[in-house]
Amino acid sequence: MKLWIRKSCYVLLLPSQKQRQQKKKTSSSNIKPTGSVEGQNRFNYIFRSFVQVISQPAHPVCLCIDDLQWADASSLELLKTLATDKVNSSFLLIGCYRDNEVDNGNHPLAKQIQNMEEKNVHITKISIGNLDESHINRMISDTLGISRRFTSSLSKLVHKKTNGNIFFVKEFLTSLKSDGFLFYSQEERRWMWDEDGIDSKNISDNVVDFMVGKILKLPVERQNVLKIAACVGSRFDLEMLSLILATNRIQGDSCSCFDCCDGSAVDYLKLFPNDIDLGLHLDEAIGEGMITRLSARRGSFCSSDDNYGSSEYRSAPSSIMYKFSHDRIQQAAYSLLPSDLCCKMHLSIGNAILQLRAQGNHKRFATDSFLFAAVDQLNRGTSFISSDQQIQLARLNLQAGERATASFAFETSTNYLKVGISLLNDRRWEDHYSLTLGLSTALVETQYCNGKYDETEGIVSELASHAKSFHHKFRAYSALIKSLGAQGRVQEAIDTGFNCLKELGEPFPSRVNRRIIVADLIKTKVMLLGKNDETLLNLPIMRDRNKIAAVSILSSLFSYILIGRSEYVPLLAFRMMRITLRYGLCHESPFMLTIYSVVLVSMLGDFSGGYKFGKLALALLERSDSKEWYAHVVNMVHHFLTHWKEHAAVTIEPLLCCYRVGRESGDNEYA
Repeated sequence: MKLWIRKSCYVLLLPSQKQRQQKKKTSSSNIKPTGSVEGQNRFNYIFRSFVQVISQPAHPVCLCIDDLQWADASSLELLKTLATDKVNSSFLLIGCYRDNEVDNGNHPLAKQIQNMEEKNVHITKISIGNLDESHINRMISDTLGISRRFTSSLSKLVHKKTNGNIFFVKEFLTSLKSDGFLFYSQEERRWMWDEDGIDSKNISDNVVDFMVGKILKLPVERQNVLKIAACVGSRFDLEMLSLILATNRIQGDSCSCFDCCDGSAVDYLKLFPNDIDLGLHLDEAIGEGMITRLSARRGSFCSSDDNYGSSEYRSAPSSIMYKFSHDRIQQAAYSLLPSDLCCKMHLSIGNAILQLRAQGNHKRFATDSFLFAAVDQLNRGTSFISSDQQIQLARLNLQAGERATASFAFETSTNYLKVGISLLNDRRWEDHYSLTLGLSTALVETQYCNGKYDETEGIVSELASHAKSFHHKFRAYSALIKSLGAQGRVQEAIDTGFNCLKELGEPFPSRVNRRIIVADLIKTKVMLLGKNDETLLNLPIMRDRNKIAAVSILSSLFSYILIGRSEYVPLLAFRMMRITLRYGLCHESPFMLTIYSVVLVSMLGDFSGGYKFGKLALALLERSDSKEWYAHVVNMVHHFLTHWKEHAAVTIEPLLCCYRVGRESGDNEYA
């Protein structure tokens, strides 16, 4: 078995060529999710399947994730998918979080825990508080190799100074050794300590303030390296730090892209000597417990002429990652920079990453992760950029938001899009129409995916009042229809859809009776006269934008109309068929033929005609690129049509395949 990562999804490929050929026609690897929610469903399902494969009774899997209080909704949903998997009994999930940052009511993690408990998931909660004096004494005794009765006096002092905070205890003991209060006596051949000195040692009650004092004892250059690293983030790599310094040194005092005009951040970065060995300082910081290395080894990133003016660096692994040992250490290093300079440093770092992306000399900077990194940095310095730069940054936030949505990171996308809108002035619709339209449309879709339905309606209302054409608000209305349906407001969803169809030249009557249905059926039958199966399968491609939009809305309305206004189902089926006959085929055509065939059987008793059009729908699905409709079509054809002409046993294999492909493509409704 091999694991490939493709389009943000884990796709399991079996090595047997014969098996691949047998599954080629129904493989989900080429199926596009029909929407963002479907895409997330697909990812969760495939990742869960992957975990099932690697979790075996003989080789169980334990997944431990720290700092869950910072996890976004999409990540928590994935973890819930794994935790609620009743099939996999060889998987253990351990999650750690700070309960003081997770309130019982509104925090996403608290909601997911409650959701899992309601699904009868066995959850063992272990509360870990501060260490008491006996725990500290055992730790110190084991560390120093001295009997507990001899270390009890030291333990009392440590507990008194740290209140048992484990991180504080560790750092305090390290500082005692550094300051000479805890030392190894060669004469006594054991560890000893100065109790009076420790008792008189003044330390802050705040962990961050304590770490600030520790950092200030480091050499100035090392302090500066940690400050810059703290601005980059909790994780960083040597190459990035080197290139950031190089890029800003090349810029000099010029004001480019998003640099603040006073150049103070660039001036600060120029304080680093040309021959500074960043790797050496980072290695020393590792020894001091400030950071940890995530990769195996360090290489040289000095330029060929030993200065930062050259963009050519000696070959070294680009995956040399570091992280701060604790978020309090990063917070302490970050706090050493004045707030104004912090914002300007973020601008300078973001600008450097953008320039590296633009140069194209470093392919790793062209990835989405570095787009996010650049935009995150720039967003933290918006108070120091000009109005023209705000427009540029709004465009970057739109780009980052769209890429985050493509990765199913909906909350992250929402943050980018909201920042982008906030960067525009009150006349944004008049002065920056296209940009505002793009941001607002994308925000509607992500807020629907986030389940923020109230906000979705507000944004759609604003967008609709400023849109210059229906096509400019089509995506927003499509998301609104789904949003209303997800809330159970089926009638409102149908009304919104009918209003859209009216604007597209496809109005529906306010009331339906038998006469209207018969008249519509006759119109459809007349248009079908003289058209055989081959003619229908070879209709031209639909080109009319209004009709493509209308068909999309009609397809999305089908489930709601079936539930809320079933009398409209025949009219919907006949209208979709006539649009297809007049304007050609589109992605939804296999589904349209399926709906028409089901209406023929269930409402008109035309079993032969329904079976015929059901087979046409399958044939059209097979030859088209509308594979995202696979579960819709196969489910309805084999549930409602096939058994009228063939034995029910014939439907078993296609329906099982429909379930598998539907789950893999994220189409849970029809799977």
